[in-house]
Amino acid sequence: MSTSETRTDEIDADEATPVPERWEFRIGAPVYTKDGPPGTLRQVVIDPMEERVTGLIVRDDSISPQDLLIPLDAVCSATDDEIHLSWTIHEARVLGRMDEAALHTPARGPGGYAAGEAAVSLRGEPGGNAGESGAALRDLPPIRVGLRIEALDGPAGRVRDVLIESGTGCVTHFVARDGLIRKHDRLVPVEWVRSVTEDLLALEATQADLARLPEYRTDEDLQADIVNQWWGDSVLSAMMALTYLDARVRDGVAALEGYAWSRMHKHRLEELALCVRGVLGARNEIVADDELPFQVMEALVQDSRTRAASVRVYCYLGNLRIEGEAPDAETRDAVAEVAAAVPRVKSVVNNVRSEDTVAGSALKVVHPLQPRRGQSVLTRDGSFGAVARVILNPRSRLVAGIVVVGELPARDAETEVTAPPDEWPRRERSVVIPREWIQAVSADEVLLGVGIPEASAASEFRPDQYQAPDPGWEPPFPYEHDEVLLEIPLPACPIAEYRPEQSAPVPVVGPDGTEWPVLARGDRVRCPFGPVGNVDHLLVDPVTNWVAYLVVRGGEGLPKDTLIPVAWIEAVDDRGVLLDAAPDQLRMLPGYVAPQPDVELAALVVEALATLPRRGVETPGLVVRVERGVVWLSGPVDSDTARRAAISAARAVPGVWEVRDELVTEETAHRQAASAAASDPRERGG
Repeated sequence: MSTSETRTDEIDADEATPVPERWEFRIGAPVYTKDGPPGTLRQVVIDPMEERVTGLIVRDDSISPQDLLIPLDAVCSATDDEIHLSWTIHEARVLGRMDEAALHTPARGPGGYAAGEAAVSLRGEPGGNAGESGAALRDLPPIRVGLRIEALDGPAGRVRDVLIESGTGCVTHFVARDGLIRKHDRLVPVEWVRSVTEDLLALEATQADLARLPEYRTDEDLQADIVNQWWGDSVLSAMMALTYLDARVRDGVAALEGYAWSRMHKHRLEELALCVRGVLGARNEIVADDELPFQVMEALVQDSRTRAASVRVYCYLGNLRIEGEAPDAETRDAVAEVAAAVPRVKSVVNNVRSEDTVAGSALKVVHPLQPRRGQSVLTRDGSFGAVARVILNPRSRLVAGIVVVGELPARDAETEVTAPPDEWPRRERSVVIPREWIQAVSADEVLLGVGIPEASAASEFRPDQYQAPDPGWEPPFPYEHDEVLLEIPLPACPIAEYRPEQSAPVPVVGPDGTEWPVLARGDRVRCPFGPVGNVDHLLVDPVTNWVAYLVVRGGEGLPKDTLIPVAWIEAVDDRGVLLDAAPDQLRMLPGYVAPQPDVELAALVVEALATLPRRGVETPGLVVRVERGVVWLSGPVDSDTARRAAISAARAVPGVWEVRDELVTEETAHRQAASAAASDPRERGG
């Protein structure tokens, strides 16, 4: 018998907090839950480094006997005669399920317990980065590659690798290699170390204990074996041919990603991964078809734009089909947008009908396609480069196109009209293939529904026409940030050619043809999820004289000054501007950079002010300061006429969004001086 004790300092009575008692755990003692006895104490779980009890293994003597792992924080009290838990029988049987392969009973009982009475963790915590040496626990010398390993009953090989936790620099595991002809690599938790010297590492374990440890294998080998296990399983084989699943292994722990038909298949995938020899654990991030619809329905209920819709959501391997009714077309469109914004949704087929849907009109069906970087591209006439990037629509999260690179055909003026495509000259090109041209996507290839002549005529890829996703934005699985670009509405001409205005020269027309109130600097901007910021200024199309973009100041809901297309405005009312977009969609929009640097703009303002003396206006002491297109004028001027002339000249400079007046006339300066003198007691003589 041993004890588990927690040391406590003296605590003031006014700051009373629960103080752990000195508990005694006797093997064989009855264990009671809140509503009955589940069984008897069979073993304790010991931390061998600190020699303290961390849990109890309780034998459930019910109709179906089983061992339960009870954590120490579930224990209310313990004496030599009985142990009481804070759990019910049901909680103990559900929460106390244990993996016998994760625990080990050493030949010598640790912590003062007899042999067979105490168990220790077989696996410890997941390993870290491989290294040649690292700090052990209890201030022992470093564990390094090449050390001889000694078990309790004889030699046990040498240290082959050391796994180090990146945060602390401490060893979590080491790899023990044993055998002369047939070598075995075992992953040993550092908690098994008894002592370390310059040339020897001694273990608190026998050779038989080591033989029970999981074999150490590289992450690449484990990943390949997991996928082979999935393909070879009769339950999963049919689904594997239709879905995309991935097992990314790091330090022996597998992160499972992809789509499954059901939760049963999801759990089966995890079980098979854990069965692979050498896998230490699994993190299951697979999306099941019977889970995703609930997440989508929750998002639809929470969004004020879609609460009025009555819909049903069906899912097949991450692809949604939504059926039902909506009161109007705006709500119907919002249903698809909100559903597509739910993480891990691959595509949305919106079959929701609204009252203004034309009877008998065909519903648009979007077939899910997910081309990947590196896939070969084939046309009807032959090969056509490879996928370099995938272009996504930021609002629907669906594929909008692909960037294809390679030695692509380029028909020039010297190419004969009758020459077949395979005789066209080739040069290094990057072109954008729209989603409508993609006919099918397989594991290795993207098949286009057009020939080489049409594909060769595709638009050249221009990086400035697309936006890289924000680091905080999660792309739809299986894409990574560096393989996607976002399709952003672009100006019809360079931003520098748009005219900045503090208010709209003409009313803005909404989608339904109605005129909205005039937009102006300072208007509040919000989205359905809350405030976004304020309008800094407007960009007006120089040809049509219509507002094309809002520039919204960053800070409140945006990380940067953001260029927002007018097409994203839902409404303009007395509360400001309402955008038809979610915060993560707004964060994906490009930031706005003033076309005129402040230093150059300040020089232009000074140059404009220098022309005033030729018009009879003297401004010798003016100070000009420019920040993000806003001009501050300060200093003395002769009169109000000179003040107005200076402000007008600065405002006429292209690129100036606002002029802030801090000028002081001589008359104003005299009044301020007189007022200050009158308020000074010394000037009044008293």
